[in-house]
Amino acid sequence: MFIVVFSFDAPVPSSLNRVYRRSMNRATLIGTVGQDMEVVELEEDRCIGKFPLATSTPMPSNLELANPNATQWHQVVIKNPKYVRALAENNVVRKGAQVFVEGRIETRAFETDGVTKRATSIVVAGPSANVNVLWSPEDAASADLD
Repeated sequence: MFIVVFSFDAPVPSSLNRVYRRSMNRATLIGTVGQDMEVVELEEDRCIGKFPLATSTPMPSNLELANPNATQWHQVVIKNPKYVRALAENNVVRKGAQVFVEGRIETRAFETDGVTKRATSIVVAGPSANVNVLWSPEDAASADLD
């Protein structure tokens, strides 16, 4: 990935116009797992894994806010069956673990009681998708025993 900085006085080179014809849908999050990963079995030996992820953005202490560390919840969905099964076998995506997630943002619409609702998920699929456990509650427990 590269960053292009433009001066408003200078014309944009035509070779860089190609960059702006593309778009990118990528999400990178570091947060705390809200509950153990759930594995949902689908047809034909396929499965998905899903779990809620909490992130927060600390606010400056000089702001008088009711909640200075507002928490955002994200639904993470892993669509690679081999990856899901490997994570499930090792039981690493557990409540309280801190994880690094790379994926894409996906919004789906569904209907409940005649009302159309929308849900946004972070989908972990494709070559750049990734879930890494940075820290788990078991790490803290074993460190206390040492």
